Amino acid sequence: MSGVKGSIMAVQRALNRFPGIKETLHASEQDRADVNLLRKQWIQEVAKLDPSRLVFIDESGAKTNMTRLRGRALGGNRLFAKTPHGHWCTTTLIFSVRLDGTTAAMEGEGATETAVFGEYIRRVLIPALSPEDIVIMDNLRIHHNPKVIELIDLNPSAIASEGVLGLKS
Repeated sequence: MSGVKGSIMAVQRALNRFPGIKETLHASEQDRADVNLLRKQWIQEVAKLDPSRLVFIDESGAKTNMTRLRGRALGGNRLFAKTPHGHWCTTTLIFSVRLDGTTAAMEGEGATETAVFGEYIRRVLIPALSPEDIVIMDNLRIHHNPKVIELIDLNPSAIASEGVLGLKS
């Protein structure tokens, strides 16, 4: 040790200046040859599509019990913040987005479940789709539920899931 004193925050700020050092986690499945092949095929198939026809579906959530309990303030000052006490809940936003930025969104309490996702498809997404649209979803298990797929299949638009090469139309 050199005897130099410093805080953990000072070290963190110094490390943030070097972007090559940042650690990012990736799914270990990405290293498998079969997954790599499917990913390359998927990219080739999507490249053939008209980007203005693509409708991407995703979900995002927030939990009030994940509120930070501690923070930092300038020297000599106390940090004050507020959070709903005893009203912990999860809020989920399910949405679709297109190249032009338009979206069809639905907010709900709790985690995304098959029934909630089905309602989003039926009440929000399908009315916003045109016959030439292609819906693209990730590999979340609820996206591949037979009832969800049937709802989208009843609509004249196509469905494409990451890794699925045959586009239905």
